[in-house]
Amino acid sequence: REGAQELSARGTMNPQLHYTPQQQMGYGGDTVPCRIGNWAEDEYLGVLNTADHIAKSSANGLTTQKLGDLISRAIAPATLTVPPADGFVHFGDTIMLSGAQGGVLALNAYKKVDSTMEGYVVTRTNDAGAVPCTRTCWIVTPVGEAPADGLLRVGMRFYLKSECDEGPMYLQSLRYCLTNGSFSAGTTGAQRKSGCCAVKAPSADTAWE
Repeated sequence: REGAQELSARGTMNPQLHYTPQQQMGYGGDTVPCRIGNWAEDEYLGVLNTADHIAKSSANGLTTQKLGDLISRAIAPATLTVPPADGFVHFGDTIMLSGAQGGVLALNAYKKVDSTMEGYVVTRTNDAGAVPCTRTCWIVTPVGEAPADGLLRVGMRFYLKSECDEGPMYLQSLRYCLTNGSFSAGTTGAQRKSGCCAVKAPSADTAWE
């Protein structure tokens, strides 16, 4: 009796209803063979993206290539001035500026400060980044004519200039205002801090003493 019921159930089963051509071949909607009309859309877009990637790569236009180029120029090795026998700083010397918390002062000539003025970001490196390179070296430049002996004396005004591929940049102290007042928790003693940036043209604000 049970065998008869099984045969009867098999006899009433429609194979076309339960096993459609899609079920037998597998649904390819998310794969390359999926066609919309007469186009293999995924394959066609893949060819276009590959061609675009190759074209940008050959022209050094990929984001990773641009970033690598910027980094390689910023960290290009530089030569510091050999300390003279007299132990003084001279105009024209190439120096690095150490930070009280470690590291040295470094320029990012490709990122502007978030301010109403046109300036570029100056940061402090970690100890491992305190090496002479394009972004960490500054040239002591006179304001006006340098003295005959070239010595930088106390009270003299001078510029700190960085030579980068974007042109000369001058270190400038940021004045206290609503946008940068948070640089310092105090204005006297060891708590005194001052933000700084770099600008393209020398002025009274870029003169140090």
